[in-house]
Amino acid sequence: MSRHRLSWISRIFVVVLVALVCSAYAQDAASEADDPNDSLRVDGDRIKGYVEWLSRDEMQGRQSLTEGYEKAAEWAASNFKKWGLAPAGQDGTYFQDVTVERGFTYRTGAPELKVGNTSFLMEEEDYVVVDLSTEATRVDAEIVFVGYGISAPDKGLDEYEGMDVKDKIVLVLAGSPHDAPQPRVSFGPPVEGEGPAEAWKDESTDQAKIETAYDKGAAGILLFADSKAEEKDRSTRQTRDLEKTLEGERDFLAFTIKDRVFRAIMKPDRQESVRGFGRRLESMRWDIRNKTIQSTATRLKARLKGYDNVQEYSKDLENNIERNVIAKLEGTDPKLKNEYIIMGGHMDHVGVRNGLVRNGADDNASGTAVTMEVARVLSEAGYKPKRTIIFCCWCAEELGLIGSRHYVANPCDDVTMDQVVTYFNMDMVGLGDKIGAPGALNFPTIWDIIKKDQDEDIISAVEPSTGGPGGSDFAPFIELGIEALALMTRGGGGHPSYHQPEDDAHKMIPEILRKTGQFVLQGTLNLDQETDVNLLIEDRQALYDGMRLAMTYINPDMSDSHWTRENLEGYSQDKLRWRMASVEKKPRKAVEKGVGDLKLFDGDVEMLLAASGALGFGRVDIKGSDGTWIVEGKLTEDGRYFLGMMEEKKIVVNLVDPTPQLLRDVLAAATRPFMVSGFYLLDPQTYAAINKKEVLLAVKFDPGNVAGCVERLEEMKAALGDTDNLILSVTSTRDIDKAKQDLYVRLIKNGWTAEEIGSSRRSRGRRGSGERPKGIAGNSLSVLGQ
Repeated sequence: MSRHRLSWISRIFVVVLVALVCSAYAQDAASEADDPNDSLRVDGDRIKGYVEWLSRDEMQGRQSLTEGYEKAAEWAASNFKKWGLAPAGQDGTYFQDVTVERGFTYRTGAPELKVGNTSFLMEEEDYVVVDLSTEATRVDAEIVFVGYGISAPDKGLDEYEGMDVKDKIVLVLAGSPHDAPQPRVSFGPPVEGEGPAEAWKDESTDQAKIETAYDKGAAGILLFADSKAEEKDRSTRQTRDLEKTLEGERDFLAFTIKDRVFRAIMKPDRQESVRGFGRRLESMRWDIRNKTIQSTATRLKARLKGYDNVQEYSKDLENNIERNVIAKLEGTDPKLKNEYIIMGGHMDHVGVRNGLVRNGADDNASGTAVTMEVARVLSEAGYKPKRTIIFCCWCAEELGLIGSRHYVANPCDDVTMDQVVTYFNMDMVGLGDKIGAPGALNFPTIWDIIKKDQDEDIISAVEPSTGGPGGSDFAPFIELGIEALALMTRGGGGHPSYHQPEDDAHKMIPEILRKTGQFVLQGTLNLDQETDVNLLIEDRQALYDGMRLAMTYINPDMSDSHWTRENLEGYSQDKLRWRMASVEKKPRKAVEKGVGDLKLFDGDVEMLLAASGALGFGRVDIKGSDGTWIVEGKLTEDGRYFLGMMEEKKIVVNLVDPTPQLLRDVLAAATRPFMVSGFYLLDPQTYAAINKKEVLLAVKFDPGNVAGCVERLEEMKAALGDTDNLILSVTSTRDIDKAKQDLYVRLIKNGWTAEEIGSSRRSRGRRGSGERPKGIAGNSLSVLGQ
């Protein structure tokens, strides 16, 4: 073959090879274009960087309404804007105003208390700075003890008489000399007083003592209430109700102190025992009660320093408006853009306590930082979502989920809660190696979508479960039946610095921050791109409430029933008496525990009552005849006496499958509510009597026949006029969770209310209100305890 022929073939080979390479490259590029999600990755180190910024000491713990939180809010909003996210707050801004109804006092700076060379710590509760103290004030002065700090010459006691307290620190006993305990005497007669003691009521309040010290020219006051007296007089002392300011213009500090500080001042002799000092103090108090002044110069100096700043926040001061920070990526699909995927975490923390900054790196700069990083990655990648994705930094979570609850109740930017697909909440996600996800399994179809295409190292770290309301910002979402994941990391020692000064950014673990962020990012992408499954689940509120429905299992024949029977099978009366006598400690009588073998008692009411007290049962189950109290399905005269004694001793009577005649007999004789278990068809007069006596009718709930149970409930409700007298009697717990949801949805669609069913959302009566909880799931049992 000629050289030219070979050259031509070589050129063809090169061209074909290049074409194949280009084709393969084009296919790879097309593959990447088909799956752009592969390039969307959060950065754990960057997330930690956000945490570091948010949890600096300069942010003063990001307490809501304070300057530290405002700095954080502005910073978050400016980043959202810089990254290209649209505002999703009110009036076209990144902010939503939130009213904080609960007023509070915010204190910054580190107070000091030093006596001689000994320093004391506020965090160890050695002392408390009273709020009327002047801000940014320090006092170095001698301590003068002035007893109870009373100056009332007209009442025979002036503990300031002859004492130079100007520009000094006075040490004062809290309370009144009138309440001084009588000194203990080891030998001889007890110490006697000199007649009735003066009350000195007006002069003995904390406020009066502080004002007296101020008026006498003192620079400060140490107010001491010993631990025992403080516990005893907690209800009468007025420290928390002090005025916030003193009339005057000079600086003044007021501290309350505990035993350790007081002993450092008043017990300078180390050879004096604590017991001896206690008795000496008792004698001093008793002498003052008898108007013998004990005031003295201590010859010790102290240094006091108050807070740098004390700020009140309240509705009256009109400084109680805080702000959520909210941004979004607008949906682009004409049909799906009005569905919402929301993620967020609270940005506030607890500020400064006892002079120490709580930086809140884990709680919850970490959750805020993850939210922001997911927002950055999606926006800077130019991602165009089908559904609208909303990013939230909540305020006032630490004050009671105020920011998130306000948003859920008042969504802005045309958002409606019934169009929210899922909410991801991140709270304390900076430590550990696992990601707890309560709420993830509330709606398995949504969870199946969220977990698709997750990296193996990430999904293996996630621990999904069902969940209900709790102490973080997922609660207002989950209460509406929205799929809400309460993400909080686990493992590795947990969260040991919760609400402590040690919750600092250097402890955060970039890897778990990355895993949390990537899980949320991928889950968001999955939900956003889903078009085959309807993510707005029909009846989700009712399904959620049904899942959370707390039921009382009253069928004692079930192995896991809340109600049990005291097993007396095979007992003779002698053996029962022996068992009763052998019980060392009588258990508390409980309605949940019953007895059903009435023949054993042979009509002996006193023996039955004694057995109830000894064995702790508070219910008698009557089925069939016992031959004395119940004969041929009728209540005898002895049975009426038996019933009266049961009512007097508050032992609940439960009629199991009674004859119509027995039911009528017991209705006629009863003066207290009782219970009826079984299937029954009754006449209108009997239903009227049941209503009047507040008798409970137990309706069988077979998880395998929900429709049948609903039908019986409807019949009973129609006959009774309401549901107050109905309670469910579950026959089996097999498939009970699914059955509860089915039952709940059917009843809600039939017009039943949550209160009638017993939803955990609203069914509980208010304590002390006189209301009794209702609901066929078991709350109606409360009527039996009246």
